[in-house]
Amino acid sequence: MFSSHDGLCTIGELAEHLGVSVKTVRFYSDRGLLPEASRSTGGHRRYGPDAVERLGMIRSLRGLDLSVPEVRRILDEQDAQDGREGA
Repeated sequence: MFSSHDGLCTIGELAEHLGVSVKTVRFYSDRGLLPEASRSTGGHRRYGPDAVERLGMIRSLRGLDLSVPEVRRILDEQDAQDGREGA
C-alpha cells in the first residue's frame, strides 16, 4: 500500500486501501479525526500507518451507525487511554 520509500501513502492510496472516497478522507482529516498528514513538496497530503489504523476504526464505528460526534468522543477517549498507558 505504501508505494513510496518514506513509508507514507497518498490520500488516494489511503482511500483505495480502505474502500472510501478521497472526499471522505478529506472530511475526516479536516475535522481532526485523522492524524495530521505531512505534506509533500507539492503540498499533497501524505499519510502514515497510524492514519490507516485510525481510518479503519472510524469506518467501523460509522458502520455501527454512530454519528461523527460520537466517533470523535470514542477516539478522544481512546487517545486519552493511550496517553495514560504511555506515561
